[in-house]
Amino acid sequence: MAIITGNTASWWAKIFGRKWHTFLPPEHLSYFSDKNIRIILEKNSFDVLEIKTVHKIFSLQYIFNFLYRWQGVPFWLSITRFLEKRPRLGKLSLKLYLGDNMLVLAKKHD
Repeated sequence: MAIITGNTASWWAKIFGRKWHTFLPPEHLSYFSDKNIRIILEKNSFDVLEIKTVHKIFSLQYIFNFLYRWQGVPFWLSITRFLEKRPRLGKLSLKLYLGDNMLVLAKKHD
């Protein structure tokens, strides 16, 4: 089994708290740290094979839309709308090394 989820033990999660970009109820319903996801999986008969940090790729449109939702600054909304009208530009992506997402690989006990 493979799981990719935000890591509540990351620096970004600790610094931003409820303003952390991955804290998005009702889109995201459950939140885990690397420690508690290991405990949950092991208690449910899984062997955790690996937990590692993964980095995500975000489009320019996503980044500016997020900034607007996070800060409410109208300028970010203007850029988001500009990019919506120019899909090629809006789909340009950046790999951000935030370190707040984790990949968990686990296998059910035989």
